Amino acid sequence: MRIGLLSDTHQPSDRRTLWDEIHTAFSGVDLILHAGDIVHPMVLDWLDEIAPTLAARGNNDWGIVSKDLFIKAAKEMGADTVAVESYFEADKDFTAVLTKLRGQKPELLYIPSFYNEAALINKQREKLGWSDVTMMGPGSLYSPKLLEIGGDSVNGLYTSAAFFPKDPRPEVQKFVKGFEAKYKSTPNTFAAVAYDSINLLAFVIGRVGTDRKAIRDEMAKVRDFPGVTGNITFTERRDVVKEYRHLVIKNGEFTLYDK
Repeated sequence: MRIGLLSDTHQPSDRRTLWDEIHTAFSGVDLILHAGDIVHPMVLDWLDEIAPTLAARGNNDWGIVSKDLFIKAAKEMGADTVAVESYFEADKDFTAVLTKLRGQKPELLYIPSFYNEAALINKQREKLGWSDVTMMGPGSLYSPKLLEIGGDSVNGLYTSAAFFPKDPRPEVQKFVKGFEAKYKSTPNTFAAVAYDSINLLAFVIGRVGTDRKAIRDEMAKVRDFPGVTGNITFTERRDVVKEYRHLVIKNGEFTLYDK
């Protein structure tokens, strides 16, 4: 029996088909196992058209976690959270939620969502005439689609990115120019992370050789390795620590800003 395994199908809510790569990878499988997060239930129907599908019940709690982390960090910095409102992933009309939040007169509107929802939220906020609030959101908002869908309504929105191709750091510009020359396109975050991963691995192998345990142990000692996604350091739990690029949208473009 051939089994196809996948997880975390975080497709934009406006997409109505599976990615082509899934059809290619799962061609001829006898069973599909979805390990969660499913996010949109329709994904299971689409998978079932390829082969019988079984799925774990876990679903997307990313927005809840992001909200909780922001509230905790804001409190530590001395800020008060005056209101929290939720919505369902299939929602398209955010007028009621925005009206409630506006009534609390916040100085900052934090939107822990994906770019498509954030774009709609800001367009409806603008339509309501709510302009005396600063908008901010996590790195999930960093996408050209946010600019395309949100238009002028997202100007002034603050977000972050692990990689920003217009970052003036020499290592970033060297990577971007080389990538564009070879592939005729601008590298995205995934290309930058892959580039850093290979360079980091090559650096460690250069120091300790190809023994797997030696590589693992040396990798744990890495401190401030200069990557295009920022200087890389590993914690004792082997989590990576790096600085994000701080961005603000001006005149319909993402730009760097100083903290």
